[in-house]
Amino acid sequence: MASSDTNLKANKVNPYKVTASGWQEKLGQIIPNPGTTIFLLTILLIAVNVLMGKSFGDVLQAWGKGFIGLYPLCMETILLLLTGYALGVTPVFRKIIRPLADVPQTSVMAAVYLAVFSIALGFLNWGLGIVGGILLARETAKRLQAKGQMVSYPVLITSGCAGLVVWETGLSGLVPLYLAEKGHFLSEPFGVISLSQTVLAPANIITSLALLVAVPVVCYLLHPKKGDPLTAEQLAAEGLEMAPEKFTPAKTPAESLERSTILVIITGIVALLSVIMIFASGGVLDLKSYLFIALTLGIALRKRPMDYPKDFENGSKLVWFAAPVLVMFAAIQGVINTADGLGPALTNWLAGISSASTYPLVTFIVSAISNVLVPITGAQWMLEGSFILNGAQAVNASIPSSVIAFSYGAAWAKLIQVFFILSWFGIMEVRVREVTKYFSVLALVSLIIFLGSLLILW
Repeated sequence: MASSDTNLKANKVNPYKVTASGWQEKLGQIIPNPGTTIFLLTILLIAVNVLMGKSFGDVLQAWGKGFIGLYPLCMETILLLLTGYALGVTPVFRKIIRPLADVPQTSVMAAVYLAVFSIALGFLNWGLGIVGGILLARETAKRLQAKGQMVSYPVLITSGCAGLVVWETGLSGLVPLYLAEKGHFLSEPFGVISLSQTVLAPANIITSLALLVAVPVVCYLLHPKKGDPLTAEQLAAEGLEMAPEKFTPAKTPAESLERSTILVIITGIVALLSVIMIFASGGVLDLKSYLFIALTLGIALRKRPMDYPKDFENGSKLVWFAAPVLVMFAAIQGVINTADGLGPALTNWLAGISSASTYPLVTFIVSAISNVLVPITGAQWMLEGSFILNGAQAVNASIPSSVIAFSYGAAWAKLIQVFFILSWFGIMEVRVREVTKYFSVLALVSLIIFLGSLLILW
C-alpha cells in the first residue's frame, strides 16, 4: 500500500503453484489449476457440441460471441476483487487495526475476536473481512507474543479468514449483486433479482447470524491449550507486507501534484456526492453501484492521488490469474448456451434429478464441486448460471433460493481449498496441515448451517 509512510511490497507468489499436504496434495495431483482447466474445457465442450450435431463453424461463432457478450462481467469481477483488496489496505483501516490488536488478552480469546471481526466485516465487503482479518491476525499475534503469551498462529489465521463463509452471500457477493443489475445476461426471462430477495432476505440474514455465532465458538473450541513461539517466517505475507517508504521532497510541479492531499479531498467529496445523488434519485444497490461505492471510499480514504493507483497495481499482482480464466469462461458459456447444445441438456439433467424442494440442495452440491475446479465465482457463474436458473424454472423451484444455494456452495468450497487463499496472500509458512485441519472443522460446521438454511429457511 502506498501512503505517506508505507508502501506495499510486490507479491511474488504464484497462486497457480500451491504447496499443500495430505489429501489436498493428492487432490492437486488430480485436478489441474484453473489456468489449465480453461483450455481443457474449451476443447472438450467444442468437441461435445460438434458430436451433438452442431456445425463446427456455429460452435466457433458461439465461442466468440460468448466472450463479447460477457466482457463487461469479466471486468466487473476483476474490479470487485481489486476494489475489495484496496479497501482492505487503506491507511485508515490499517490504523484502526493497530489498537484493535490490543483488545484480546489471550490467544484463545483472540481466536473468537478475529472470527467475529472477519465475518462481520466480510459481510460488508470481502476485502475488509479477509484482508483485514489476516492483517489483524498477524498484528494480534505479534502483540500477544510481546506480552509473553504463547500463540496458536494456525488457529488465528483460520479465525482471521473466517469471513470466507459470507464472502459470496454478503453485500459484496458477486452473483447476487450481478443479478440485481438491469440487463444482466440472464435478465431474459428471469429479470432483475434484487438483493432484498437474496443477500438481504430474512433467511440469509438469519443464516449469516448463525455463522457469526457458531464459527467463533468453533474457533474457541479448536484452540489448543498451549501455543507455540512465533517465527518471522510465519508472520510473512508477501501479498500484504508493508515496507517503510523513504520520504523525499517534491522536486517538480508534477511531483507536487502527485502528493497533493487537496486533490484527493476534492475528488473524494465529488465522488461521495455523486453516490448520494444516485441513490436519492432512485438508484438501487447492484454490482455497478457497489463498485462505484467501493471505488469512492477507496479514493476518499487515501492521502495522495498516486496512492490508489499504486494499490490497484499491487492488487493486480494478486488477481492477475483471474483475468484469463474469466475471459475464457465467457467464451465457453457461449458454446454451452447454444440452442440444442449442452446447456439445455444440463438443464434437463438437473431438472431430472431434482424436485422443487430438493433443487437448492442439488444446486449447492453442483456449485461446491465446480468451485473446487474453478475457484473464481464469476467464471463459475458464466459457465453454470444459465442452466441452473433454467433448471429451477423447469421444476418450479424458487429462483432466489437457487441463487443463494449456488452462492453458499461457492463459499463453502473456499473453506475446502483454503490453501489457495493463503497462497494468494503469500501466507504459506504456517503449517498447512494444521490450517487444513482447522478449516475442515469450519467447513463441516458451515455445511450443517448452509444445508439447514436451504432445507428450513429457503
